[in-house]
Parts: sequence; structure tokens; C-alpha cells
Amino acid sequence: MKGNSIGLVLALASAWIAAAAWATELPPARPSPGGIAIVDLGPATLERPDARFGRRQIMVVRDRQRWMAIVGLAPGIIPGEYVIATASGASLHAFQVQPTVQSADARRTVTPNDPIRLTTAELDAYATASTKTWSETNSLPWPLQRPSAGEYRHAHSTAAHTSGQFRSIEITTAAGASISAPGTGTVVRVFAGSPTPQPSAQSVLIDHGHGIVSVVYGLGAVSVSAPQPVQRGEQLGTAGNRSGDTDPWVGWMLLVNGVTVDALIFTGEPNLE
Repeated sequence: MKGNSIGLVLALASAWIAAAAWATELPPARPSPGGIAIVDLGPATLERPDARFGRRQIMVVRDRQRWMAIVGLAPGIIPGEYVIATASGASLHAFQVQPTVQSADARRTVTPNDPIRLTTAELDAYATASTKTWSETNSLPWPLQRPSAGEYRHAHSTAAHTSGQFRSIEITTAAGASISAPGTGTVVRVFAGSPTPQPSAQSVLIDHGHGIVSVVYGLGAVSVSAPQPVQRGEQLGTAGNRSGDTDPWVGWMLLVNGVTVDALIFTGEPNLE
């Protein structure tokens, strides 16, 4: 009997420690296209629920004794009511996607840019790569940080892209400047090219865990390789010096459950809309 009691205490203690590892401060909800929705899935239990948005797995974290789902919303999603399914579709949790609201001050922070020629097939390749890298860790990936300390040069929106589903930011830097990992994770792919027309540029795809993936692009040289673990702020490579650009820059695209969202949600900085 005594042995059983000790075993029960140890089991409860282990469960409490595991649950506590999931307790975290949530990023701010912005349930509009290119943002994230945070949906209450009910009281926290000893087992974290498996949740799906469409066919894709989504992140679930423990917050104040509740299980909360964090859902990436594609820039092209139509405002309205959507549902998250748990327990193999037996339980549905509804939430609303709101229209994007832009302030005059916010719009002035974004400079015009030529359309990026990103095809639907290319975007699908990024999304597929990101969803295939799903990993579970007890350490959650935010806050993230910008890969370069420069100023924001552009915030690309849905209207500027052929796919209608692509979102990224560009940050000014200096040729040869160090470009760092936005967050802790694992390098899962290094490849030539980028979402923008820069044939000589290189890109690094980092899995931060729980369906959050960074694509840092526009590098002139890369100093990491797959499958290398990296820490937030660790050098990925250096910025290139592309002809035709007044200021060298690096791009950052963040995917959450396979769709691109505003990366600044996870840095704590104001968005650029």
C-alpha cells in the first residue's frame, strides 16, 4: 500500500512538472488575416489535447489552468467563423477571424515595393517544408527577435504577391553584417535562392518547434547546415551586397501551422500594417 502511495505521488509530481513546462505567457492575439487566433480549448488536464485547423496540426499550450490553441491565419483567409477540432473531430471550438484594420500612422511605416514573384507552387513548397518539420519541445519559441538589428524596410502584404498567401518583412543591414537566428531551433534546410528575385541569395529554414518555422532569406553567405541546433541570436551567416539595392537587406518569413503570419507578433514589437 505504501509503495502504491509513493508511486501515485511520483506520478502526480511528474504530471505537474510536465504541465508546468507548458505554462507560458502567450503572444498577443490578432485574429485577422496574417495574424494569430488564440482559442480556449477548455480546462487543462494531465493530457494536452491534439488540435487541428483543417487538416493541419496546431500548437496547444497551457495558460492559467486552460489549454489554449494558437492558430496561424493565412493573409488570404476570409473573415468569418472557423472551428478547431479536437479528439478526432468529436469536439469543435469556434472562433472569429476579423477584418484587418489599418491605421493611417501604421500605413506610413511601410514603403511601397515591387510585387514579389512568388508562385503558389513555391509557397506550397515552403508550407510543406514547415509542416513536415513539426517537433515538440518543452521550451516554447517566443519571444523571437529580428535576424538583423537594422530598420524595417518593407512589410509585404497579400496584395503584393501572386499567391495571395505570402507575408514577410525586410530589414536593412550592411553588406557582410552578421545575420542571426530569430529563435532557438534546428536548421532543417539551407538552400540557394529566396522568395524574392535574388538568384545569388541563400535562405535558411529553422524549425522552432510546435509548427513555428522561420525562413531567413537574402543571405550572401551561410555558416550553418542541417540538422544543426541553433540558439536565438546565434549567427546564421552574413548579409550579401546585391546590385541595384541602395541598402543591403535581409528578409524574414514566419510560418505558423504552415501559413505565413506577421513575425512581429512573436517579438512584442508593433506590427507594420
